[in-house]
Amino acid sequence: MNFTMLFQHAWSLFGNEENYNKARGVIIGGIGGTYASGFLGALIRGHMSGDWPNIGLSTTFLGYRPQGTLVISGSQTAPLSGVEGGIGVGFLF
Repeated sequence: MNFTMLFQHAWSLFGNEENYNKARGVIIGGIGGTYASGFLGALIRGHMSGDWPNIGLSTTFLGYRPQGTLVISGSQTAPLSGVEGGIGVGFLF
C-alpha cells in the first residue's frame, strides 16, 4: 500500500495567450509525504510537463525522499530514502 500527498505550486509556460496549436508547458514544485508499507516519509518533488500539438504529452520529474520513519514495529525492511526520477509519455487520439 502506498499513499502520497503533495502540496504543489505550478507555473504555466503558455506565454501571453494559451494556444492549443503551439507547444506549451508547466513547471510544478511540490512538498508532501508518503505512507508506504509501514513507513512514513517526506517527499520533495519537481515536475515539468510539455504538451506538443497533435502529438501528445511528455513529463519528467525529479524528487528527493529524506530518511523515513518506521510506524509499524517488527518490520525487517529498511526505510527508503534518496533521489527518485521518472519520464512519462502520453498520446492523444
